[in-house]
Amino acid sequence: MKILSLFIICSFLLTAASVQAIDEPVTLEPVEDRILTHQDRFVTFLVKATNNKATQDDFHLLIDGKHLEWTFPSHIVVHLEPGETKELKLDAYPKYASPGVYVYKFELLSETTGSTDSVPLYLEIKESFIIESFDAVTNGNQLRLAFAYDTEVEQHIDVPITIRDQNDNIIKSVAYTESIINRQTVTKSIDLPESTLAGDYKIEIDFIPYVAGDIKSMDKIFTVEAVHNVIESEKRTLTPFYEEVEITATNDGNIEENYLLFESFQGNFLTGFITQPDSCDDTDQGRRCQYLLESLPPGASRTITYRIEYWPIYIQIAVIALIIISFVAYSFSRATAPTIRKIGVRKKGQKYSVTLYIKNPFRHHLRGVMVRDWVSPLADITPEFSMKPVARKSEAGTELLWNIGNIKPRDEVLINYTIKTTIEGNIKLPKAHARYFDKHGNQSKIFSKPLEID
Repeated sequence: MKILSLFIICSFLLTAASVQAIDEPVTLEPVEDRILTHQDRFVTFLVKATNNKATQDDFHLLIDGKHLEWTFPSHIVVHLEPGETKELKLDAYPKYASPGVYVYKFELLSETTGSTDSVPLYLEIKESFIIESFDAVTNGNQLRLAFAYDTEVEQHIDVPITIRDQNDNIIKSVAYTESIINRQTVTKSIDLPESTLAGDYKIEIDFIPYVAGDIKSMDKIFTVEAVHNVIESEKRTLTPFYEEVEITATNDGNIEENYLLFESFQGNFLTGFITQPDSCDDTDQGRRCQYLLESLPPGASRTITYRIEYWPIYIQIAVIALIIISFVAYSFSRATAPTIRKIGVRKKGQKYSVTLYIKNPFRHHLRGVMVRDWVSPLADITPEFSMKPVARKSEAGTELLWNIGNIKPRDEVLINYTIKTTIEGNIKLPKAHARYFDKHGNQSKIFSKPLEID
């Protein structure tokens, strides 16, 4: 039973295949069913024909369509053995053809069965001059163009170009002439203006052929990417009293912006702001100030200026120097000025030796030197004198006067006298002083310190 079923199925399949082979005695398969070309150029369609029958057959090649005068078939009658495949040609020469699509029916007619098979072939005639693609991209400050063309004849084309900004203002116009032939791609570079800001721009371009073809007009939007590039340069002018610093910020980018400039200043110098900063902060390292440079367009420069003042340092140095000089002068004056000292030494009991020591180091020639001293009323003068004075006694005590005369530079004078206290305990003796005249007749006095004896 199973064998019978398989036999019936196989018989059915063979019958169906036989019917199909009879219905399609020949099969046509184009290698390329559409050809794009210019007028006046030879082209060739290739079609593969296969005999599907089990017997040989002759087929007639039939071509149908408009402008058959352009077509040249390779065969009139095609002989095909069983299962044989042949490659058939159809040459075409579209002389004076207008642009458009022309359809041809490629058909084979069986002499035995009268059956046919056909395929459409499309001949598309291009325009004499075609722009197949157009592109525009930026690379830095350059606009790079590329366009692919197809021309029927070798010729020249004029290419005027206009670039507009977002406000439809023309920022650049250029034109050039290009020699073209066949089908190629042309690339060009256009330098954009240095002041070109970041943003979207429109390029309008015309392709004007000299010999054949119509004018082609195209436009495209391209983008100039933002480039932030502000360069700071510094110029310093040095004088004895100040240093002037000039900072220049130049926008070498392509975006208009508000630029923040920061500058730090040393805290040990006085800074004079010629260009006032927007804000300043004081830190341990000094002062840091911020400048806002508003509306800094591409190619533009803005400058800030300040001074580092040195004269306060000079004043400080001068004050310190003056103090040092004054101290030295005072010390020198003290060291070289005449002096008088009063010294007391206990001798025995209530007796004390008092010495007046007058010294003239070297600076002055002292004239008319008069030495005066006082003895307390609590003490009596004894007749023991190294140089006898003029004594004047009163209730307030005893005044002693010595007329020394002149004292030359580097000379010293010692005056000694003895007193006896009338009470036991501490007694304070007043200052002694010396009066003298200098070479100009000016009178001066020098004093000793008071003397305490016990």
